[in-house]
Amino acid sequence: MLTILLALAAQSIEPDADEIYADIFHDLFLNAMIGNGNREATLTWVSGHDQGHPPELRIRDLRCYALAGRRNCRFDVTRTPDPQSGEPAGDAGEARRLRCRAAFVQRDGPGGRRWRVVHFPPGPGGGHSRTSMDCRVRRAR
Repeated sequence: MLTILLALAAQSIEPDADEIYADIFHDLFLNAMIGNGNREATLTWVSGHDQGHPPELRIRDLRCYALAGRRNCRFDVTRTPDPQSGEPAGDAGEARRLRCRAAFVQRDGPGGRRWRVVHFPPGPGGGHSRTSMDCRVRRAR
């Protein structure tokens, strides 16, 4: 019986996908602005090199698993430069795809109870909270 319950708890689910997507983008931009632990998602990667023509970011292949009241998710974030930005469409030293993972919990906030990326307290040196979102470069296949 316990095996069945554990298997059900680990099933791939898409809990309130709109909330998950919204908080992924929120956390990407927050990290880009304050640098709270996600080294690959820098300000220029997220916002682009031309303020008037930001890149298009998309979340793909979102997979979430329930575990002890949390959602552990994996997903890809793809980045396509705006053609009007002057940024080369080919690899200009920046990855076009990040493979990410993050933990989510439900928290109260503006608009009610929603899924949010888990943040940890600042490290020993102080500063901002640290995100549970971890992204790594994923080369195109």
